[in-house]
Amino acid sequence: MLDQFSEQCEKRIVSEVRTGVDGKLNGDNLDIYVKTNDIRMKNKNRDYHFFASDWTPYRITDEDFVTNEWLKTYVESQRCEEKAITPEMLNPDLITFQSSVKTLVSRELLKIFPEFKWMKLVVPDHIPHHLEEIMSRQTKSFTLPILLKNEAKYEDCVCIMDSYNQQMSDWYRKAGRSKCLTSHKVSFCNIGSYYIYGNILASVLWCIKYMLFSSTYE
Repeated sequence: MLDQFSEQCEKRIVSEVRTGVDGKLNGDNLDIYVKTNDIRMKNKNRDYHFFASDWTPYRITDEDFVTNEWLKTYVESQRCEEKAITPEMLNPDLITFQSSVKTLVSRELLKIFPEFKWMKLVVPDHIPHHLEEIMSRQTKSFTLPILLKNEAKYEDCVCIMDSYNQQMSDWYRKAGRSKCLTSHKVSFCNIGSYYIYGNILASVLWCIKYMLFSSTYE
């Protein structure tokens, strides 16, 4: 059943990637504490440390940066090409923040003080912004298989990243978008093998350094 669930999740992700959508990987530790009813020398309470992940498609796509006029203007205005960052550059964001806080405080006042209920007609139910249509899109999330790895260990972190690398390569290859990863310089290598080779190289360099210094002091 777990294998079928994992296969279905992968098919849904590949189907989403095939439409041209990209996304982000979210992950966090999954700690399980198992208590035993009969504690003995070889039978104790145990801590299990796993890693849970999901893949979430972006709501803002590359096409939005072409078709949405406000988004194009905003991105261009935020480019700091040899410009000094000044407080005046933050004024538009500050004004938007102040306006949003006023609306939020007004809503709370209406809840606490019934005497202000007449203000309900002028307090907006929704704070307007320029990306309302984009942000109203449905947020999807696709669960990935739980990894039996502990993020507190360096070698397990490498294995987690290696798993992400392999899964992304498979998704984009099956979706016919392998060139997209190549254009973004995402490698198809096995990170775990580089980790092993890196340790071997570090050990060799340490031995050479030890021999050089020991011969110098002798």
